[in-house]
Amino acid sequence: MASTLTSGTLTVNIKEECVLDGSDVGKVRGYTPSSSVREFAHMFRKLSAAYLDLVEFKSSPTESGSQFDADQVKYVRITNLDGADNVALAIHYGSSSVFSWLLRPGETFMMGNPLAAAFEAEGAPTRDITKIRARGISATPDVELIVGSE
Repeated sequence: MASTLTSGTLTVNIKEECVLDGSDVGKVRGYTPSSSVREFAHMFRKLSAAYLDLVEFKSSPTESGSQFDADQVKYVRITNLDGADNVALAIHYGSSSVFSWLLRPGETFMMGNPLAAAFEAEGAPTRDITKIRARGISATPDVELIVGSE
């Protein structure tokens, strides 16, 4: 696993594709945060069939290993770097709820601040993502994790 830390101005462009009656009505939106964002990158090589913690969000000021202060996180991006195999994500939220997500080869999962996420649980929105875990489904794929934090 490799880790890097860089500082710089972040500009995000999001391209929305929408085809309606054969016409592309999508658009590109750009966003630049007003504060500086530090980017942490972690590479997880050869995920096994057992779940591995990729990132944990804490309520106290911390930045070590895979733990981040939830108040300071601006975005999280997880990319399946494998060309043929799937990755299963387990997104833990609330006290004990889990939301599953499948990352196909080359796909990326992105989210904003973990305190701004909401999932429906028993009819009511549940907030506060506490951690994200990953595992290989049929092989040992590589995964890249990027966390942008203040």
